[in-house]
Amino acid sequence: MKVNIIFLDYQRHDFTKQVKEHNFRNSGHDFDVVEIDMKGISAAINKGIQLSKGYDAFVTMANDILMQDNWLKGMVTAATAIPMTGMCG
Repeated sequence: MKVNIIFLDYQRHDFTKQVKEHNFRNSGHDFDVVEIDMKGISAAINKGIQLSKGYDAFVTMANDILMQDNWLKGMVTAATAIPMTGMCG
């Protein structure tokens, strides 16, 4: 499954580097990333979705959440195990 991470950055630059290093290193699945500086969450997510065309799935990720190990692998496993899955988290 080809996955794109829409990484939303909003004035937390001090924490952003730590979040990206941790979450990207511990994903357990290959992915691409588009980073968006937020002016508003809806506009940022919509822009990220537009940039995710051609992917099987996308993940929205804020710059203040640390995920558990293999978090993306778990989401991909869940999404592919159940046909027609629309969302998982």
